[in-house]
Amino acid sequence: MATYEYRCTTHGTFDRRMRMGTAPSLIPCPQCGEDAARILSIPMVSRVPRGISTAIERTQASADHPATVSSLPPSREGQARITRNPKHRRLPRP
Repeated sequence: MATYEYRCTTHGTFDRRMRMGTAPSLIPCPQCGEDAARILSIPMVSRVPRGISTAIERTQASADHPATVSSLPPSREGQARITRNPKHRRLPRP
């Protein structure tokens, strides 16, 4: 299956998955039903591992739409860190 990109003059671009070589030049827009023209786009061919390409895509997306938070994370001041390493017993305590 190949992914083909179409552009509606009213609603912008959308993708359709079809068998390779069977995509028509015009299909109806899923939102308004007007004819949407097929546009040529760069194929998704990459030698970068999927994890790295996902990280790159997230970084690029955060430049335009940064993630926002609604509250501060919970405080860790009251929580004591527990270590099982015996060498840490010799360290000075606050």
